[in-house]
Amino acid sequence: MGINTIGRISQRQLRTLEEALEAAHGDGEDSWKDEKRRSAAARDLRRIVRLCLRIPETLNDLVDSSIDHLMAHLIDDREETAREVREEFNRGQRILTRVIELIEKFAAHGDSIQGTDELRDASERAKRREAEFFDFWPRPLTAEEFVEAQEAIQRGEGIELDEAFAQIAGVDRETWLRRVEERKRARKA
Repeated sequence: MGINTIGRISQRQLRTLEEALEAAHGDGEDSWKDEKRRSAAARDLRRIVRLCLRIPETLNDLVDSSIDHLMAHLIDDREETAREVREEFNRGQRILTRVIELIEKFAAHGDSIQGTDELRDASERAKRREAEFFDFWPRPLTAEEFVEAQEAIQRGEGIELDEAFAQIAGVDRETWLRRVEERKRARKA
């Protein structure tokens, strides 16, 4: 399983917004020559800015839900999920960039729409959250990392799994092995 229910909702919100912006692209600058259309476009653009300011929250929901599912071992393909999450962050950035460009074009026609700074801030917050997510998200070893790990094992630099689990549990190896045996006996009973 890749993206979960919250992820699919986030994807649909962003896709819908991106598709609407693309469709509106054809109604752009030529229609702004008429005062009524320009006034309506300005109101719509203000609404779009408000929607776009929610993009970091939408992406946060996607990230939080993906991490929750990862921690619950509900994700079958971590690479697919990571790819889908990255795609949504890219989509969010495209939308924010497009709306900033629209505001700037609108300003070139003498009309002012507030929100450019807030949208840039939203873009930066989304970039930071994306970096945090991918710093946390497990990834496969690169070929170079795999070779380095194999060489370290051959040099005897690794530790046995029992020792690693004991360290994680904060006990010595013998205590860990005793706990494992006790657990095995309890399961059989």
